Amino acid sequence: MGTLVQWELQYVSVTITVGIGLAVLYDCLRIWRRLVPHGIIWLSVEDILFWMASALITFTVCFVEDAGNIRWFAVAGEALGALMYHYTIGRILVKYISFILITPFRIVKKALKKLSESFRIGRNR
Repeated sequence: MGTLVQWELQYVSVTITVGIGLAVLYDCLRIWRRLVPHGIIWLSVEDILFWMASALITFTVCFVEDAGNIRWFAVAGEALGALMYHYTIGRILVKYISFILITPFRIVKKALKKLSESFRIGRNR
């Protein structure tokens, strides 16, 4: 196998890995949104920040691996990695991690709410 083909296979595997990583990052955002209700403004801000980070990561990978050239198979590799993750374990992880975290999160939220109410009551005296 030629060195060019080896390099391209390595490049595609790197971009698939990056795609998986970006999908995991977005799933963390999805879990956060399930734990803390968001309005449309915050959803938009979070999405803009995520896509800016994704673009920066994609550019960095392209810059490091191929001197800044964006090749179609690099973008396809990232998309393939994200889709593979999403349709295999992504859905399950978001569902169960959210389920596991929601109870402790609610307990902490209630405790903080009671604590803030007690400070308000103490201030009014």
